Amino acid sequence: KDVTLIDAGEYVCMARNPDGESQKVYKLEIDGNPPVINGFQQNRTVIKGVAMKHSRKLLDCKAEGDPTPTITWIMPDNIFLSAPYFGSRINVHPNGTLEIRNVRPSDTAEFICLARNDGGEAVMVVQLEVTSVLRRPIFKNPFNERLVSRIGKTTILNCSADGQPIPEIIWILPNGTRITSGSRRSSRHQPSDDGTLLIYSSREEDSGKYRCGARNLLGYIEKLIILSVGQKPYIFTRPKGIIRSISGEPLYLHCLSDGSPRPKIYWTIPGGHTLTQPQTLGNYICRARNNAGEVSSGIKSIDWLCLFFA
Repeated sequence: KDVTLIDAGEYVCMARNPDGESQKVYKLEIDGNPPVINGFQQNRTVIKGVAMKHSRKLLDCKAEGDPTPTITWIMPDNIFLSAPYFGSRINVHPNGTLEIRNVRPSDTAEFICLARNDGGEAVMVVQLEVTSVLRRPIFKNPFNERLVSRIGKTTILNCSADGQPIPEIIWILPNGTRITSGSRRSSRHQPSDDGTLLIYSSREEDSGKYRCGARNLLGYIEKLIILSVGQKPYIFTRPKGIIRSISGEPLYLHCLSDGSPRPKIYWTIPGGHTLTQPQTLGNYICRARNNAGEVSSGIKSIDWLCLFFA
């Protein structure tokens, strides 16, 4: 009997008579490796391909293993073609490459390469798209962007791109993590097929530089999106009622605020006069501003003696 990899394992030899029994275990190990297609280590691989109408298309299926694997292509109409095969329009070369001559629109389909030996089998699925036009990727918004979002909100970063074939979108997060629409998704960063990246429950540590790229067979382009995540400022001090001042004495108007990042305070005063001069009439506005937004509080001056919040 020809030994194959599936024969590996433990074999038990048992001898028995009325006085008892005895057994011995033999472990059979067989050298060999299951097939690997085009260097892909997984048993099943799905890739996308594109071909121009009326052109010649080659689909490689290089299989390695011990013993040497046999290669069979399964066509869209469920016809099996083993290497080598030579037809009028379809060839399967001895090295496993599938050749399609005079590509037709009906060739937009899945072509499956099956590599098999005694150690197992591997499958590669080629999703072929036939087109009459090829275009390099181009972003719908080609300019670098600077965005501001608030803590706890869902943030959407847009990297939509056109091209033929449709470009794959790659995101590189500020910490260097690389994700695509087909990647395993984290709980808060989720790429979408339309080229957007959703960040749920945004945090301040999500701030940073996000690089997104668009790639197809004709090229690769990249843009930068700078995200700032923070808390819009808010003002603690909003006095109600009348604020009185005495002519010639200092008048203190407080504007305490907080936010993330820490906001800067800006005062707008009427006419550039001091607060205690009788002729200083108008609105006094305190503004607290950071990357997440701005908030203001106004005080209206009635005369030199009486001020109140508007």
